[in-house]
Amino acid sequence: MAEDTQFYVYELTDPRTKKPFYVGKGKGKRTNEYFKEDSNIGRHTKIKIDEIRTDNLEIKVKIVKSNLAEIDALKLEEALIKKYGRIGKEMNGILTNVSSRGGLSRKGKDSIYATLQLHKEIHEQIVDYCCRHGFKMGRFIEMLFLSEVSGSNTTKIN
Repeated sequence: MAEDTQFYVYELTDPRTKKPFYVGKGKGKRTNEYFKEDSNIGRHTKIKIDEIRTDNLEIKVKIVKSNLAEIDALKLEEALIKKYGRIGKEMNGILTNVSSRGGLSRKGKDSIYATLQLHKEIHEQIVDYCCRHGFKMGRFIEMLFLSEVSGSNTTKIN
């Protein structure tokens, strides 16, 4: 299955300071949500938008990076939030973001849950194998790694 790369990371910029005041991840027309009267956005972000509109200025929407998988968009969003900081949360923070990291879409949550389930199943199989053969887990993992690095599929575990 091909990876979904329809996500992007964006910044909303205050034209008065020329600095971002919000960082987010989205897809489609997500950035348009901030400019609707009935939008469901955070209180501090709404106040900032209203202040800028009161001054009859236009908020700049900058797409930082596009064509990203959701997990990559989340990582970039989190890095930018950390870089700029949040007002009242980090020293000299300039963003109205409430959280230091974004949220996953329903599809992204399902995908990560499936991956975690697979990892859990693999872990259980390794533990079971080690128990049945009297191996300590650390040694087993070490030998698998050495086998992988050396390119040998005949590494013996003692």
